Amino acid sequence: MKNSAREQNVAILRVSYVRYELCKLFLSPSQPFLHHLLKLF
Repeated sequence: MKNSAREQNVAILRVSYVRYELCKLFLSPSQPFLHHLLKLF
């Protein structure tokens, strides 16, 4: 059971890391296209 719990933690970490990377992409000033998209919403 301990192993599956660890795998679950790794999956959660991976998801939060991907989310963090996406946020960095969206907030990066070197991405004018994404900024334009954000302004539309």
